[in-house]
Amino acid sequence: MLDPPASQVANGQVAPDIQALKDDFYSKTLRDFLEQWVDALLLKKMDEESLAKRNLKLLDIIKNAGELACSLWKQRTHMAIRKGEVSRAVFDVQSQLMRAHSSLLIDDDDMRFNGRHISAVIHPHIVAFGNDDGENYHVTKTWAEATVWFPKGREAK
Repeated sequence: MLDPPASQVANGQVAPDIQALKDDFYSKTLRDFLEQWVDALLLKKMDEESLAKRNLKLLDIIKNAGELACSLWKQRTHMAIRKGEVSRAVFDVQSQLMRAHSSLLIDDDDMRFNGRHISAVIHPHIVAFGNDDGENYHVTKTWAEATVWFPKGREAK
């Protein structure tokens, strides 16, 4: 769901009718989620008060995700996922493109695993081009390093 044009925003606040539409969308998303997934994912039996609290927490998560999506959509930067650069690379603990998955328990200064072939890219490398003023599209900025995994038992090649 996109934010409205600037003409419908006053003092940084969205017009009440637009905010009401967004709130309706978030509530419908929660209802759809509960209808489709509650039995499969949330099996714990709860009393009415606990159900209401859980549903309010779920609605808060949905609202936060929706507002974040609207905020990201309004930015003038261009984002890209760069999975090829990382999947063809070998691990380097000092790289600005990647970090080891937390399950590997590798410290930020542990060079022993440099040179290992990457077996899986768990989270891609995300970069942004440009700035909030719509300038400097030739400059890249890392938004998120790739999270990579490899077997610790293999020797570097």
